Formats: sequence, structure tokens, C-alpha cells
Amino acid sequence: MMTDHVQSSINDGQPVRFCRSGPGIRDAAVVAVLRAAFFVVNHTVRRGHYTTCRMVGTLASSGAYAEFIVPGGGRFRAHPRDGYWMRSLSVQRRYEPELLPVVEKALQVGMRFLDCGANLGWWAVIAGSTQQGPERVLAVEASPSTFRGLSQHHRLNGDTFRTLQAAVWSRSGETVDFVEARESAASSVAQTSLPMMVTGRHRRVPTATLDELLTAVAPDGEPVLCKLDVEGAEVEALSTSELIRSGDVAVVFEDHGSDPTSATSMWFLERGYIVHVPAPDGTLMRITDIASINAFKVDPARGYNFLAWAVGGAAEQLFGPQVR
Repeated sequence: MMTDHVQSSINDGQPVRFCRSGPGIRDAAVVAVLRAAFFVVNHTVRRGHYTTCRMVGTLASSGAYAEFIVPGGGRFRAHPRDGYWMRSLSVQRRYEPELLPVVEKALQVGMRFLDCGANLGWWAVIAGSTQQGPERVLAVEASPSTFRGLSQHHRLNGDTFRTLQAAVWSRSGETVDFVEARESAASSVAQTSLPMMVTGRHRRVPTATLDELLTAVAPDGEPVLCKLDVEGAEVEALSTSELIRSGDVAVVFEDHGSDPTSATSMWFLERGYIVHVPAPDGTLMRITDIASINAFKVDPARGYNFLAWAVGGAAEQLFGPQVR
């Protein structure tokens, strides 16, 4: 059962704010040069941010960072060589803004938060900033190198959430071959890799099922907002889950633009789940067929977020009024 929780807003309209850089003088200088270069790029060609990071960021030490204040007041760091995060935080000054109202609404009524494929922990940091207790937020990441970054954010933010290294899969207690791409956001289980995400270092990673993780974050069956972004393994992970059928689990999932079959969206639609496109203003647009999903996915180089739930549970009660 959901209950009202008093908390500070994580969706106050403020953009991500640069805080500091380090740890050394040289690293701080590299970040300053990089931010200045971004300013020039933004006012001229408006492209080439990734190349700029690769060129300038290589001058920094392996432990260099640019630190930002994120929605909710948590702290998040990115290496100056990481074009994916540096562009999002320094240039766009936001990240997946369509999900911020979804996460805030869920946390306001006391839903637990499970982040599967947490990457460096962006959403775990934000969810943990609500100070509801670290047991209410669980961040799961498979990539060994990315998990180290997730663990650093766990410590940086005062242990406001829990972490687990595992690949979300249909069976637990096994190991799978995991591909660590140069970009952490593109790493994936080898046998489910999308066409553009197949190169990198191979690592053996332990597995955990979605139901195991849901039980870990909500041992008494509390409602959960589950973010499922596991780079092509979504259907495999969903295939053996019983708990999401209850209607008390809302699932934010990614359907990548490079997948012409829209396999994850198809999985939900074929089983009668309600699927929506979230908007930055907090409204939800219902999607009823795969053609609409494909029409929405216009860029093959990026992932698209959707929100799904089974009919008749706490998720529908909470998010149903937001549907337009």
C-alpha cells in the first residue's frame, strides 16, 4: 500500500549545476579547458562534443572528475574524457528529463526504486537524495568497471542507496559473458548485444533475476518503480518475472532506436500491459500498437524510454491520472 511521504522536490526546474573539478590542479585545468571548448562549440558548429572530450580529456589523470549538483541535491561525477556524460551535464544540463516527474511522483508516495542497468548511478543518486533510507533504493550494474564508478557515487553521496553488481537475467546463480564497451552506457550481455554494441572487453558476470531484485528492494511486497535499461537483455529479464504481473510494479524500460522489432515494447503490448510515453511535463501518452512505438523511435543511435504497468494495481492508481 502506498503512503504519502514528505520530501523536498527533486523536480524544481533547476538545471544540472557544475560544482567543482579535481583532484589535482592539472585535472581542474583540463576540465576548465574542456568547458571553455564546449562554449565555443556550442556557439559555432554545435557538434563535436565527443571528439572534444577525447582530445582534451586524455590530458587528465585516470582519477580526474568534473562534479555536478543534480536534481534533489545529490552529487555526480564524470571523467572529462567521458563524452556521453560530459555532454549531457555540461551542455544539455539535464539527463532524461521525461523520467524526472515519473521518479518524483513514485517517491512522493513511498514507492521503492530499483534501477537495473544503473550505469554510474544517476537515478539512484537522485532517488537516494530524498532521504527515505538506503534500503528503499537499489542500483544494479553488471559492468565491473562501471560498477566501480557506481560504488564511488554511492560513497560520495553518503551511502543513500544500495548497490549490487549483477547482470539482470532470466536465471540467477549463473555467469554470463558481458561486453564492456568504451562507453559505459553501451555495455551489454554478449548474446543480447544490439548491432551497434558488440565490441569491447569480455567479462564474466554473475546473474540475478528481476524478481530476486524486486524482493530485495521491497521484501514486504511494497510497490516499486523499476527502471530496466540493460541494453538488449530486457526481454530475457522480463521473461521469468512473476512480480511485475501484480500491477504493483511500474516499469520504466528502454527500447533502443537500433532495434527495428521494438522487442521490449512488443513484449509488454502482447501481454496486455499498459504502455506510455512519458513527457517532461509529467503527462503520459498511451501507446496501443507497435507501429506507434516505431514511429516514435526516429533516431537509431539512441534509446527511448517508456513506462508500463499491469492493469489493476498500485501503479495504475498512481500514474493513471497522468495519462492524456
